Amino acid sequence: MTISVQNNIPKFYVIGDTKLNTQTFEKYLEEAGKSSIFKEWMKNNPEANKISSLEKQLELTGRCFGVFSDLKANNAEYMKQILKNPYSHFLLQQTNVNVFFENVSINFLFLIMRLQIDNLALINEKITLDKLGFWLPPMMDQPAQKEAALKFGLTCNKLAQGIEELLTFYRYNVLEKENAAVAEKIRSNIMRLMPVSAQFNLGINTSIVSWRQLLIRATDFLSEDELRYVFLMLAREFKTRYYSVFQDCVLEDTAGKQLGLDSLRTGTDDKAWYKYKLKFKLEA
Repeated sequence: MTISVQNNIPKFYVIGDTKLNTQTFEKYLEEAGKSSIFKEWMKNNPEANKISSLEKQLELTGRCFGVFSDLKANNAEYMKQILKNPYSHFLLQQTNVNVFFENVSINFLFLIMRLQIDNLALINEKITLDKLGFWLPPMMDQPAQKEAALKFGLTCNKLAQGIEELLTFYRYNVLEKENAAVAEKIRSNIMRLMPVSAQFNLGINTSIVSWRQLLIRATDFLSEDELRYVFLMLAREFKTRYYSVFQDCVLEDTAGKQLGLDSLRTGTDDKAWYKYKLKFKLEA
């Protein structure tokens, strides 16, 4: 087996979110004597087809249980009141979003766990030994840093070569002499030698309130670049998909100047993300 070293940019995929079962919900409203709630919601949201099922469920759930139930407003304005009131943030725990991350490092997972966000459902795959993936540090991706980038690549290749030599040794000197159970035990122990920068795939499923907390902590200027890059880009995706619950999410630079998330898309500087962290304007 030959181990290849690859420079892979981390990616994410929003693969699922909470869906409203409209038929069952309408049945509940009818039997609970609250049918007017849905009719009023349709009246306040003439472009209801543009509102995600997740956002729809959050508002209708809130109105059903007396959270700003008398507020005459569309979905965005209703959720704005929820976001402004910390005592109403429990409503944001009623819906979840599931995101898969590709080509993130083991360190990425460790750092997320250190952020101590409640109620994160995590799933990850084993690291495969046929390839070692790394993300070249951004500061090494500049013309003036080519020599540093070359040394980084050479170091990764030496690491891959060393692991491959170790595997070869065990394969011909140990594995063929032991039974399958012992061989698997040895393979597992070899896996412990994998560096924390080696890439694998990870899944996170959690509530909107936890995603908001994670976005803020992960993009702080003191956070590691991989976290900052991935979650800044994820915030832009979230605001596009679920505008009402991320409507107050903006970029903030070191001087406190705030910009819209579209600056990440239209900025002429390829490393524009490096200048910002995330902030929620409606939270104190």
